[in-house]
Amino acid sequence: MTNPKDDDRLSDPDAGLLAESLQAQWPAEGRRDAMRARILKGIKGEDAADPATAPSAQPLLTVRTQDRKWQQVARGVELCVLHEDEHKRSILIRMQAASFLLPHRHEMSEESIILEGDAIIGDNLHLNAGDFHYSPPGTLHPLLQSPSGCIVYVHGEKSFHPRPTLGLIKRLLRGSGTHKEE
Repeated sequence: MTNPKDDDRLSDPDAGLLAESLQAQWPAEGRRDAMRARILKGIKGEDAADPATAPSAQPLLTVRTQDRKWQQVARGVELCVLHEDEHKRSILIRMQAASFLLPHRHEMSEESIILEGDAIIGDNLHLNAGDFHYSPPGTLHPLLQSPSGCIVYVHGEKSFHPRPTLGLIKRLLRGSGTHKEE
């Protein structure tokens, strides 16, 4: 038996011709804002703010290259805070060749992108410029080192908790952070 709804469907070529013949119509501004709020409510699964009563958005933030303030966090490693709030922050990490950051636990998720250079996480995860790395909450981030130096953009928790291990201390005393932890 044929479904009567099938007879109402346009073929793709006919639908294309119909679409080409239509003139775009934009709703009035108030109607457009109400539609947007209703769509956002459906996407978020919660009440979206009424555009007529919503507080104005926070001002835009720009951090220019020449205005960046770098602070040393380890030998050969500097950090620049781009933005932070109560719980999260966006930072740049600049690592000199052969520098490293101690292992640390992630209480929150962390996302990072290597902007320049390369980095090694743990014993064998080698990342190059353009590579993305995600650390879920509750994970222990292994030793981070950079053979040739790097700049990394990081978005995540406000602070990290370094955790030196016995194997790492032994390697540091031997003068190398590049051997496998014992």
